[in-house]
Amino acid sequence: MFGFIHESVRQLMLRKYGEEFWQKVLVRAGFESGKENIVNHYYSDADTYVLIDAVSVIAKLSREQVWETYGAFLIEYTMEIGWDELMRAMSPNLKGFLDNLDSLHYFIDHVVYKANLQGPSFRCEENADGSITLHYYTGRPGLYPIVKGSCSNR
Repeated sequence: MFGFIHESVRQLMLRKYGEEFWQKVLVRAGFESGKENIVNHYYSDADTYVLIDAVSVIAKLSREQVWETYGAFLIEYTMEIGWDELMRAMSPNLKGFLDNLDSLHYFIDHVVYKANLQGPSFRCEENADGSITLHYYTGRPGLYPIVKGSCSNR
């Protein structure tokens, strides 16, 4: 996963628990401070899972709770760092935005980071009662709480 994920996890943990907590996470995960969050660096999935597992143990939260909390924070953080204009340009409404998430991931992976990664895939389903069901597909296990968190925060 890209270092952007690591950096946004770092930002969340610093804001929620502070610098001392983050240093404990780095020690437990085996990362050298400053080497864990290089934004345009590609980290193996195993590195990312080790980082999240360290947060989980030290914060006394399940891995799913960490990912869900991260998902809720991720939308806020991406808006803070200037991605808000791109996100707003994707669609004037929620369904259109969700329908374009595959394109957003493609753009970030292939254009911004010049990588050839296989991002997640999303499909929207309109329900008879006017609600929307978002279907999330990925080859990476255990990440569904990110989507759950980002949807519950809006």
